[in-house]
Amino acid sequence: MSYDWIFEQLGGKRRKLTLASHAAPHGRPRQGPVVSDGIELRESEVYYAGDSPPTRHIFGLAFPPWELKGRFSDSKGGAGFALAKVQEVKEFVAEAQTVRITWGPTTGGIGLIKRFKPDREARYDVAWEMTILIDSDDYIITNLPLPEPRAPSEFMASVEALLKGPLQTLLEAPPTMKGSIFDSLSSLVASVNGISASLVGIADQIDSFANAPLDALRRFNAGLGQFRTALIKLRNTYENFNAQLAIESQNAGEQLQFWQSQSNFSRSVVQVLREVAAAQREATLAERGSIQGVITAQEGDSWESLARRAYRDASRAGDIRQANGVTDGSQPITGTAYIVPR
Repeated sequence: MSYDWIFEQLGGKRRKLTLASHAAPHGRPRQGPVVSDGIELRESEVYYAGDSPPTRHIFGLAFPPWELKGRFSDSKGGAGFALAKVQEVKEFVAEAQTVRITWGPTTGGIGLIKRFKPDREARYDVAWEMTILIDSDDYIITNLPLPEPRAPSEFMASVEALLKGPLQTLLEAPPTMKGSIFDSLSSLVASVNGISASLVGIADQIDSFANAPLDALRRFNAGLGQFRTALIKLRNTYENFNAQLAIESQNAGEQLQFWQSQSNFSRSVVQVLREVAAAQREATLAERGSIQGVITAQEGDSWESLARRAYRDASRAGDIRQANGVTDGSQPITGTAYIVPR
């Protein structure tokens, strides 16, 4: 039984590309595989003075790129099939989105299609090759259903709803905390709320990740990182308080209540951090798809000259400035690499 190859975008327009039957990647029995989905360790080998065996530092896993080959032919798909399929794949790859790849129960992965190379032997017969950079080949992950796309404002609404009760309980519920402890927590809660409010303001300006301006995506993603850091600091600070030192009363019941409050707050924060991680993933994928490349400023460059090199259109100078967060009248700095948005 043959299985379809399915490519699903994890960001952007979330399009799906299917290579089925005769159009699917193929190998040659006993001569070449359809795909080699190996795994290797990222490591560094160091020889220290006086030691004969090397010391190896392991930094995690790496997944070699997948190299796929196939053929689009009118003889299999009908008149015009080969050219239409080549165009479909080109448009899909050009959107530069991270994709989930599945090949039935055989294998799966998450990665970025780096290269699609059609070799046109005739209008009606095209051999092709594809290179995919693999982030993960964990089929357990790739076989899970894709989450429904959500707007940034929906993520923030969920975060605020999950966090509102725990933050309120932290500062208002008994037992009474000592003044210095309460002031410390109040300051951290205020920091979390301030960053959250700023994020809501950015999120309200973005209809969807797919259509968001690059500078808004970058600000939202950076804000999510700040929010995550502030929330983890609040959780860790609260968890490290000793009940006997943190509350006014030495009553055993109130100490138990304090421990329960710590535990409940930690569980709530875990839920919030999951939402933040999901939002960061969406923002990162969208940001990656919104970047065309980078360009390095040379001596004498202006934003207009950079735009002419990048787009052959000086009128897009403002797009490059905005994407790189340059709001004043300063000119590009020689030797600096600037992001070029799509």
